[in-house]
Amino acid sequence: MKQVLGAVAALAVAAGLLTGCSSSESSDPNKKQDLTLWVYSDFTQGEAGALMNKVVDEFKQEHANVGSVTLVPKNDADLLSGLMSGVGLPDAFSASARDAKKYRDAVGLLDLKPVFDEDYAKGFYPKALETVSQDDGVWAVPFISYTPVIYRNLTVLKNAGIDPAEGTPTQQAFLDQLAKVQASGATATHSWTKDDYFAPGAVMAADADKISEGAKDGKTTIKPEELERTFETVKAIDQFGNQSMIYKADSTMEAFKSNKLGYMIGGPWTEPAIKQSGVEYDFVLTPPHEEGGRTGGLQGWDFFYGVESKDETRNQLVAELLKKLGSYDLQKEWTLKTGRPTLRQDVMDDPAVVGSSAMAKVSSQGLKGGMPQMDFMNSGVFWPSAMTDSVAQLGAGTLTPKQTTEEFVRGINSLYAEAGE
Repeated sequence: MKQVLGAVAALAVAAGLLTGCSSSESSDPNKKQDLTLWVYSDFTQGEAGALMNKVVDEFKQEHANVGSVTLVPKNDADLLSGLMSGVGLPDAFSASARDAKKYRDAVGLLDLKPVFDEDYAKGFYPKALETVSQDDGVWAVPFISYTPVIYRNLTVLKNAGIDPAEGTPTQQAFLDQLAKVQASGATATHSWTKDDYFAPGAVMAADADKISEGAKDGKTTIKPEELERTFETVKAIDQFGNQSMIYKADSTMEAFKSNKLGYMIGGPWTEPAIKQSGVEYDFVLTPPHEEGGRTGGLQGWDFFYGVESKDETRNQLVAELLKKLGSYDLQKEWTLKTGRPTLRQDVMDDPAVVGSSAMAKVSSQGLKGGMPQMDFMNSGVFWPSAMTDSVAQLGAGTLTPKQTTEEFVRGINSLYAEAGE
């Protein structure tokens, strides 16, 4: 039965691709095809690597005309530079949604619309599916995501008289807890204003409903006054931050692991190093301003893309491989085994997934809120990065929160001007 269904699906994909790419030619369907898939380096390591190898082995067994599928590990910079060069392109690749417009403009992406039948499509988060669906085509398979979390050193919290079960229901509760940790003699948190957009961006996303994100006539539609609460809150948090401790720095991580630091912002990728240290910890979403309000931070997304080869047989195989990578079964196994959240809502709401780990549970909650980092697929401007310089000045005391909002908006407009959008 699986073979029959597979054959039907393959015919459907082929038919759709034939109608969508009339200039393509079909090679001998019996000829062995060797496919190359560029993937993030961590997709070839540990549980993720084992799962990717399993996908490859199954795919070859399911398709007699596939000779090999080679996984080539790439870091972010190598992926971007290699793809934009247009030389020696792979058949498919995993990459950030942040550069989706660049890939679509330069690479010649494979239209995957035939893959997304009704049952398959409805499993993804609607916003993610809307994002990859542009101009009557579907240009990627939504794969993984993340929401920022605040890691809490439970030993430090207990020494400060904080009950971890209280959580951090609001930003004010978070500030109260930071004050208690500081009063206990420990370092409450690291700097939330130096060298990166990640921490202040997580705070900003709590006001996403009030921020008129977008662009018109080459300028952002965001108004400075929409951001004042964000930077007032960031300033308040940063008063408890050790300015010599920078987000993502090894010294910050070591302080957390050695019970010297109470709170540290990070993502799902941060947890393995913490877990390995044996420190007692948990994590919570970045808190909303009001109890029960929006949270989930700035969400980063990653997709799988196919490359248009002008060979119908090859296109069909690539489409089927990407459909497998986006399937419910694969993405569920991915979250269960790696702990990384995916962009299938049916997976992230699955009770077995939610109950499998603390990260899955928190991510499931966070993915219902949050704010996409940018207008993926429609813009190449990563506008949140424009806050890096202005929030550094906020932390140094040379800008007020109101002035920071104005500098941030000017910075966003500079990015649009530079990009010519």
